[in-house]
Amino acid sequence: MPAQPVNKGMARVPAQPLTTGGGHSCPPNETCKGAPAGLNRPGQKRRVALLLCGLGCWLIFSGACDGDRRSAGPPEGLTREEPIRYAITVGGAALRVEVAATPEEHWRGLSDRREVAPGTGMLFVYPDEARRSFWMKDTLVPLTVAFLNGDGRVTQMEDMTPLSLVPHASREPARYVLEVPKGWFEEMGVEVGDGVEFGEELRRRLSE
Repeated sequence: MPAQPVNKGMARVPAQPLTTGGGHSCPPNETCKGAPAGLNRPGQKRRVALLLCGLGCWLIFSGACDGDRRSAGPPEGLTREEPIRYAITVGGAALRVEVAATPEEHWRGLSDRREVAPGTGMLFVYPDEARRSFWMKDTLVPLTVAFLNGDGRVTQMEDMTPLSLVPHASREPARYVLEVPKGWFEEMGVEVGDGVEFGEELRRRLSE
């Protein structure tokens, strides 16, 4: 993910769970300290108990109904939209990539992803060659970033740690930046100096 102020790329740290306080009941035949006046009379306590019992039953019933609605899942026929991926080769190894071509897409990058499948990644496309800087803010998945020059040749590769704010800057001007799951380049034998070739669909997309 591009580092500020240039760009951004990955997942949000879940908020810390809220803690709730506990409580205790009054010992038998004793008066609760601090109870509002009148609540310690036998008749009043019986009416309050009945009221609380009825309220509890209503909450349980309504909660069960809500639970049924929550567990029902999305309406039939609706599924999470799959991202569009394009075929490329990196040093001869096949890869399918999502494309980030706008400032908003650059900033979002691979954020909010709990996984990036092997053999997939994201290609960041820029209108010109310039120094690029990426970081891993809000990113849960370990990645490797590769900087490519205008000819599509890998000039630099760096591993990136999830949630790290350490910037990874290109030492040379880059026109493209490629992010893949950490270890994929090594597994495929991709090295600095290798070339990247775009498939026909991606070339058509970039020419629009």
